[in-house]
Amino acid sequence: MYGTHIIPIPTRPILGNRFPSVDIPATFWTAIRITGASPAGLIFELGNDTTGIAAWVDDDTIGFRAGDAAAGDFGSALFVNAAGTLPDGLELDLVFAVRPGDGRVRVWGNGREIARGVAANGQLPNGWSSGTNGSFALNRSGNTPPDVTEFGIPADFACIEPLRAFMGQIPRHFV
Repeated sequence: MYGTHIIPIPTRPILGNRFPSVDIPATFWTAIRITGASPAGLIFELGNDTTGIAAWVDDDTIGFRAGDAAAGDFGSALFVNAAGTLPDGLELDLVFAVRPGDGRVRVWGNGREIARGVAANGQLPNGWSSGTNGSFALNRSGNTPPDVTEFGIPADFACIEPLRAFMGQIPRHFV
């Protein structure tokens, strides 16, 4: 099943019922611009308080997490800018991809892979993003920073393209 959905962001939450299926591979694309010295906040999230996906920016980090709040039931991909805070004015086309069957997640920035991860259990749980209340990032355990989960909305960065969700599709170079 293939489908493309365009969602204006920032919006919170993206409801699971906006998509035809949440148990198939998916790719999400948007673009952001860093506008200040301390960028932090959600780019998007989908799911409920225990299972879902979240993408965020936090000072020097771009993060993506998919799966369950339980240890081992999620894949997390973190890009950390070794030079420190992401520079003001930086624009990034961001692509986030998830394969629920083997628990793999990837992030690309401006066409280059910048982060990858895999769930410790080798797959994401069934119904990994089937919830509808969008509180996954807020109620996570693990890798989402507190200033992202507490405030949610972007600070010192802007989403400059709507979120495009490509259901049943992943980049051909996803390995």
